[in-house]
Amino acid sequence: MPDVVQQFRQFAMRSGGSLYLWTEDVGITNLREADLPVPGSQRLHDALRHVANSLHPGVYVFIGFGKQMRQPATSVVRLLARQTGPGAKKVVFVDAKVRLPEGLDVFVNRIVHVAEDKKPPRLRDGRWVF
Repeated sequence: MPDVVQQFRQFAMRSGGSLYLWTEDVGITNLREADLPVPGSQRLHDALRHVANSLHPGVYVFIGFGKQMRQPATSVVRLLARQTGPGAKKVVFVDAKVRLPEGLDVFVNRIVHVAEDKKPPRLRDGRWVF
């Protein structure tokens, strides 16, 4: 997971966009300025409620939420999924295995990364073969 966080942090620095990171032990922090966490945002439900009520549009990355994704947090996820328009927030859940409660799959887009054992390119008859 640290590699994913570093990629999001690098994107936040280069794009100038608003990207926020949530972890259970720290809460919500800005990826460009990780000095000041949002007070009282360590619990998933409280963090999602903060995102829903915040006036700051941006991308909110939640890492390691695990077993906390249950009611009342799922109702806030449904609320966030229904938001549209320029002020809508984007919520990204990253974990080794994301298990969402029944009924939430219609609100999400899943991206599954499977690392493959790639063979290095080799030279064959003067051409690189991948």
